[in-house]
Amino acid sequence: MSPYAATRRQLQHIKMAAALCEMINKDWCAYLNFPFASAKLLPGSILFNTENGQAVLVSTVEMFGRTNNADIYREGFGKLKGAVQTTSLPPTTIKTMYPSVWPVSLQRSDGQKPVIGTEVSNALVTSCLRIDSKETPVVGSMSSGFNFSTINTSLSIKIFLDRESIDRCLEMAEVLITSTNTRINILMLEH
Repeated sequence: MSPYAATRRQLQHIKMAAALCEMINKDWCAYLNFPFASAKLLPGSILFNTENGQAVLVSTVEMFGRTNNADIYREGFGKLKGAVQTTSLPPTTIKTMYPSVWPVSLQRSDGQKPVIGTEVSNALVTSCLRIDSKETPVVGSMSSGFNFSTINTSLSIKIFLDRESIDRCLEMAEVLITSTNTRINILMLEH
């Protein structure tokens, strides 16, 4: 039993639904409020590895856009010193547990970084707490023994979202009604 069972019972978690997967994959350039709405969805979520029973409670995430137009600090792609760089872009050749959402650990020069990738963005987990065992909380983007760096491990991760975070995300998505900042973006999207 989790050492945090009493705390965990105070929260209400729901398995990530396809509608929320679709929502967090909306184009950031066309829906200017969705980077903010997406950032509200993942804090408080639980990532559960069905292979080994490990689980983490995500405390904070940092969102990055997938393209240079959406975010100049986007995740890098391509080759890295002669090898193909692993990315958080959801695979298209295999059926994933969540449509266009891919939890993965990315190996970088400073260690393994847990990331939840979508087609339009990725969420770097910047703070988390193992809830299946008693460990010190991790502040920063390093994953404390919770690693999903293989395809099979990524496929085995279940994402449970905090009900309050879902409500905050949906509220943010509805409140801001601006869909674009210029007519140029709309014209470019239509072609």
